[in-house]
Order: sequence, then structure tokens, then C-alpha cells
Amino acid sequence: MLKLGSRISLILLGILFLFHYSHSAHKFYVSTSSVTFLEDQSSIHITTKIFIDDMQDALRQTQHSIKLDPDSNPQLVDSLTLDYLKQHLLIKQNQKVLPLNFVGKEYDFDLATYHLEILTNSLIIDSLMITNTVLFDLFEDQKNIIHFKSNNYRKSYLLHIGKSSVTIPIK
Repeated sequence: MLKLGSRISLILLGILFLFHYSHSAHKFYVSTSSVTFLEDQSSIHITTKIFIDDMQDALRQTQHSIKLDPDSNPQLVDSLTLDYLKQHLLIKQNQKVLPLNFVGKEYDFDLATYHLEILTNSLIIDSLMITNTVLFDLFEDQKNIIHFKSNNYRKSYLLHIGKSSVTIPIK
């Protein structure tokens, strides 16, 4: 039977082992976006999920004191977030960037979910080009998944630094 000192030493060694491996594991950098073209509503709905700490780091590149969940300044956070997403999440039709409108956000554990919308009005859209460079400015191995849906068409795309855009046929 182990003495109390030996058991404590083994427990501490086990804790140090777990601590070392939990902190040295490589973090996986990914965001997901659902893009839905609703032709009958003349709009494109976008839902983007990004880890809160990663988005906070991205926003801190321009505003060092910003804090998310809870937001240090909700109006400023929303404004900076929309500016960031407008720079890094581009949806084009015929080489023209379609304007993103910020609908809202929610936090759930460690994820921020951003809701955006593009009003297409009477545009006839036969294809869309989606560029997603969200967090590429922070992480070389960032991956961005796009789930696209329109009428009977559904497809997912994996974007990364080597391939940051995809052209999607609509009809």
C-alpha cells in the first residue's frame, strides 16, 4: 500500500501531466456560416458562428479594450463586429459586393452567433461568390465552413487561406 505522501505525489504528477497535455494540444480554428438565399423573400440570410475569444481578439486589433460576453460597450461591439464582418465576409453578385445588414447576435457558452441579412430586392441572381476570410488575419490554419441553401440546392464548402472564395450557382 502506498503511503499518503506517495499518493499525493502521484496525484500531483497526474494533475501536472493532464495540465501539460491539455495546454499543449493544438487548438482547432474554425467558424461556420449558413447562407440561405430566399428568392421569394428577396433576401439572403446569413448566420455565422465564431468562438467568442477569437472574435474578441479580432476586434481588439482596432479597439484594445473591447470585451465580449458581456459586451463592454454593446453599441461599439456591434459596430466593430459589423465592420469586421463587412471586411471579411463578402457576398458578391456580378462582381458587386452586396451590403450586409446586422440583424443581431447571441452568445451561447463559448460561441457567438451573428445574424446578418442582405436584401436582394429585384436582383436576378444566377450565382453568388462568397469570400470568407474571417480570422485569417489571426490564424494561418483557420478554416471557415459555408453551408449554402437555396430552393432545392444544398452544399457545404470548406474555405481556408489557400482558397478563401467559392462561386455558387443558384439556378
